Amino acid sequence: MARGLEPGRMYLVDEERPGLSFSLLKELVQEGRRALILSSEPPEMVRRAHSLPEGVELVWVTEVSSPGALKPSMVDHMNAARERFLAMGERSAVLLDVFNQLVCANDFSTVFKFLNYIRDDTLGRDSVVLVSIDSMAVDVRHLRMVRRLVAGVLSESSGAQDAPPGGPIPRS
Repeated sequence: MARGLEPGRMYLVDEERPGLSFSLLKELVQEGRRALILSSEPPEMVRRAHSLPEGVELVWVTEVSSPGALKPSMVDHMNAARERFLAMGERSAVLLDVFNQLVCANDFSTVFKFLNYIRDDTLGRDSVVLVSIDSMAVDVRHLRMVRRLVAGVLSESSGAQDAPPGGPIPRS
């Protein structure tokens, strides 16, 4: 599997701007996984910027009113979209590129519960979840809590996977 990622696991991808997370997702799609992306960018921009293959589903998370878009405060709706996607079959990959928006629109407790639910729900599935996060933009206490939920942390500086939960996320 792509860079040693295991099904039934959630991973943090530490990156200033999403790049490594999209590369990993594309590798997972090339391996035959269906993909869902929750992104802070409009779907057309995401498809173009990352040359995504056909069939990758995108949900735009934004404060702007737009057809099919969800507001960052609508955590339950985001989870419902994820669950509908997962119900369509096995072998999936989900990319959450909305961590900062979620934290800004909700209290951290709500975001942590959302991630914890996703982690628990992923354990019994043939699915891989990637959470793009910029560790330099996150409160250290919150980052440590999130790190405890994941199976590993991949950083853009090394592309390598670190074992959580101890120590800071490596930065170049």
